[in-house]
Amino acid sequence: MSGNSFTQERDIVAALQLRGRDQEDLFARARQARDAALGPRAEVRSVIEYANLCDQDCRYCGMGASSPVTRYVLKNGSLRRHLDHVHGLGRRVIMVQTGEHDHDAYFDNLFGVLAAAAAAYPDVVFIFALGNLGDDKYARLRALGPHRYLLKFETSDPALYRTLKPRDTLANRLAHIARLKALGFQVSSGNITGLPGQDLASVARDLLLLAELQLPMGSTSPYIPNDLSPLASAPPADLDLVLNCMAVLRLMRPAMLIPTTSALEILRPGGQRLGLLAGANTITVHDGASDEHEGEFVIYRKDRFIPRTSLLEVAAAAGLTCSAHPLIGGPAADGS
Repeated sequence: MSGNSFTQERDIVAALQLRGRDQEDLFARARQARDAALGPRAEVRSVIEYANLCDQDCRYCGMGASSPVTRYVLKNGSLRRHLDHVHGLGRRVIMVQTGEHDHDAYFDNLFGVLAAAAAAYPDVVFIFALGNLGDDKYARLRALGPHRYLLKFETSDPALYRTLKPRDTLANRLAHIARLKALGFQVSSGNITGLPGQDLASVARDLLLLAELQLPMGSTSPYIPNDLSPLASAPPADLDLVLNCMAVLRLMRPAMLIPTTSALEILRPGGQRLGLLAGANTITVHDGASDEHEGEFVIYRKDRFIPRTSLLEVAAAAGLTCSAHPLIGGPAADGS
């Protein structure tokens, strides 16, 4: 496991088990690799949760088609106000997130607001986190400019994927990722660590797949049991395992944008700071979230941790300079 590269499953499995001084050494190497590639900077993103409609029925999620969660869609005027608000705060990376709902009228409404916002704010890089869509819809989004698309593959194990996501297949998900890359999106993907039925070898293969995809952005987020999902009684992910995944991923892909997710804070108070210390360099701030629908966008659980602005101080405490502009791609990627 010498050097900064992990190419073998057995070496990754060994690294995922590190604790104590060896783990601290792993984190230090990850930070060094991050800072050498992109500088000691953290990209700060705002997120807007447009709708929780979903046609998938993932067994770990509280928004699946079978969930009793109250459904909502932001009105067009409300979505634009949220976009204007976060732009006014100086944010230049904005993620618009929804459930997977590939219906024409729904998409047309969303696309109309996004197109108007993209024209009004050419200095913004949008991250579209809308799930599997048709090729025509991808093409329309791509025509808006050099924006990003987030589509996680969740697990590299085809059988586990089908068990957890019965309305989809891993092959189909990866085909969507390939189409997004071919269209020229800056694509982000990643796994969920700690899923029921997953072992360390499976996690290692997740990281190998993510590195193999050669994406500019990637993530490894922890499994958090959701009280509205069929897997509500499953145990949560182990924080140390997730942090080790982040550090290994950083060493595999030094220039990748890797988020420290709010779910880490559920596992342990201060978890997001630990993510930065393990090599992460992206922070999502929920200053575009709708108070009216709080508790209804339940990918994780209703009492989720929602960071708004305090994380900027956390990043500074971790030795990172916060950037409201994109660290890669976009019109201001060379600025901070």
